[in-house]
Amino acid sequence: MECGDSITNPICHECLKGEVIAWLADQSMKGDVSDEELERMNFFMASLIKRLDEEYPDSGIECIKCHQSILLCSYCFKRYIKDFFSAKGGDFPPLFLFTGNIKS
Repeated sequence: MECGDSITNPICHECLKGEVIAWLADQSMKGDVSDEELERMNFFMASLIKRLDEEYPDSGIECIKCHQSILLCSYCFKRYIKDFFSAKGGDFPPLFLFTGNIKS
């Protein structure tokens, strides 16, 4: 685990990725996110998942949705997403905050 905190929301990075992509697709349909932004996020998510799979050891904690091993807590995962938006010069979408707080 990156932050060393306890896992209180045992959902794996793959399931969280699915939630982010579904949320962004919904925002895209509403016109709040461009197709280009959605494509960039899909590419980023694929490279993030690959990196997590390579760099983080199995935590021994199972995802409550798919039973895959959790490599990163949901807060750290969302921090990566926030950092992605910041690095691209954009703001973190405020509506995405509905999924929980982000630790700095």
